[in-house]
Amino acid sequence: MLHRRILTSLTVMLVWAPVIAWPQEKLFERSVEEKRIAQIDPSLITLELFQVSPDNQRVAYVMQTGPQWLVVVDGKSGKPYEALLKQSPIFSPDSRRVAYGAVVGEKVSLVIDGKEGPLYDRGLAHGTVFSPDSRRVAYIAQADAKQFVVIDGQRGKAYEALLTDSLLFSSDSRRVAYAARADGKVFVVLDGKEGKPYRDMVGQSLIFSPSSQRVAYAVHHGEQSCVVVYGQERKSEGYGDLLGQRKYQPE
Repeated sequence: MLHRRILTSLTVMLVWAPVIAWPQEKLFERSVEEKRIAQIDPSLITLELFQVSPDNQRVAYVMQTGPQWLVVVDGKSGKPYEALLKQSPIFSPDSRRVAYGAVVGEKVSLVIDGKEGPLYDRGLAHGTVFSPDSRRVAYIAQADAKQFVVIDGQRGKAYEALLTDSLLFSSDSRRVAYAARADGKVFVVLDGKEGKPYRDMVGQSLIFSPSSQRVAYAVHHGEQSCVVVYGQERKSEGYGDLLGQRKYQPE
């Protein structure tokens, strides 16, 4: 009896298997289309500095020609330089703009859309950012052993140092915040105004609220840590809610 049941079950499975499998095969059918967006000679690319735009329609990479280096965007070579900063070309969020740092003599310059910006001392940090709407650009520069932020070509106040990767635009692209260090303390500069100094900042915790009206970040205050929201200190239960769930993020 048991053998008969097993045989019957196998018979049913074999009869219905093609019927069950057919919709699955149809479900995974897809149309694949290839489109060439640039022609690249791999033998000329000597650095792993290759970027694809956010819309996947453009490419930019660094290559060496003799003693000089240049950036190629969509197959078009840019101006050659004696050296480029160790940072991949950066596309703007809308994929229309490209920025990278280049060495010009004893100075460095940020090249945006193929145009060189002001010359600064070597030490241009890897903090170049485009605004969410792609219209604005900000980066960290150095002169006379001091660091400062350049926003839309305008140089800001100089500090002993700026925290790496702290430069941030608000979601509406109107406001700018970053963390600076002076006299052994760290503080946030929001729209050019300095906040309260603290012993140190907790990781990369600087964020804007979705409405762009407020800024929040986590700091080491004495022997404890706390969250600063719109200039007001709040107690923290631990780094998990600071950097993970971000319960402190204001609306």
